[in-house]
Amino acid sequence: MFPEQFQYQNYTIEVHDSLLSESLRNEWDFFTGERSNLHSRWLQIIENATPQDLKFRYFLIRTDSEKGAVAGVIYFQLLSFSQRNFKFKKFNPFYSAISLLLKLRNFKVLLAGNLFSVDFSPLKYDSQKLSQHELLNIVDSWVIKQKHDIFVMKDLNNEFTPALMIQREFDFFDSDLTMQMDILPIWKEFRDYEKSLKHKYSQRARKIRRAGEVLARKKISPEDFKANSEEFIRLFMNVAEHQVVRMGIVGKEYYHEIFDKLGDAFEMIAYYYQNKLIAFASYITYEKKLEVHYIGMDYQFNKEYYLYFNILFDSIEKAISAGKKHLELGRTAREAKAVIGCKAIYFNDYIRVNNKLSKFILKLLKKYFNKDAGSDWRNRHPYKS
Repeated sequence: MFPEQFQYQNYTIEVHDSLLSESLRNEWDFFTGERSNLHSRWLQIIENATPQDLKFRYFLIRTDSEKGAVAGVIYFQLLSFSQRNFKFKKFNPFYSAISLLLKLRNFKVLLAGNLFSVDFSPLKYDSQKLSQHELLNIVDSWVIKQKHDIFVMKDLNNEFTPALMIQREFDFFDSDLTMQMDILPIWKEFRDYEKSLKHKYSQRARKIRRAGEVLARKKISPEDFKANSEEFIRLFMNVAEHQVVRMGIVGKEYYHEIFDKLGDAFEMIAYYYQNKLIAFASYITYEKKLEVHYIGMDYQFNKEYYLYFNILFDSIEKAISAGKKHLELGRTAREAKAVIGCKAIYFNDYIRVNNKLSKFILKLLKKYFNKDAGSDWRNRHPYKS
């Protein structure tokens, strides 16, 4: 039953499975701060959307020496990894055997972090009340009692160095990156961005934008989404099914929550061809950054109208118009994003694997994922010198 409690030295740790309690939310938010990605308005979006095979744990670390004052918080997601989370695009007898194994056996993953967000630090602590060493000891004392195959600490601050984490039997996970574009101050409109590209890239951008001129764009209200939610989710799943790793699959409830909780900070743009909904892009606005959140599309229209690249170029235009410094485009389709001028941002992630079978499966899937992602994107340099 929750909340659970356990003791570590002079600290009492409360483990909650929900932020439904108003008093808990108030205490959590007071410590994390209004602008933190750990604020409850972000976390409740995911919790209330009830994603499949996903549970949550919220740690409140209290110091006994200061009458239970909060010294730190940690956010965990607990998930099952199975066949539905990984897609082999090419099959041979060996991959078929691995796929069957994933179908027969779910792998339990403990994640300190957030599947649904980029650059999301899962913890905050007051170093005057709780040391880094004590924090990690508290984490280990809880994790060791949980049934799991893999433990991941994702998007950690740089103070969690490889030297420190390797001492604690973690491996540095070097495959996690996102593609991000810097929006230059001299770009006042899309044409300025276009002028900064080498000839063949700017020529291609103009061709793509011309192809997209026949598409109607419409800002979607919560009511619009609710009336057409099944079609939006169908388009989203089209994109999800194309990905090798499919984690954090959401349904219509997620979008209802994000419209409700984020208000004007969330926006969805739909694309229509002859009054038929064929694509959408969703955005989250931060102080200095615009994030392309989830997208969806009908791939039969992609080749002729360059749906994906028109979404990317529209996103650049939107970031420029909003005066943002960065455009966040996520982890997938690295080459397409490098072509338009994105660079890779690497994260400080660590992983600890509990058993030989999990190590074998993880090594194989990582190798397959990196091969599918390719490395040609590293050689794309679209800007003029």
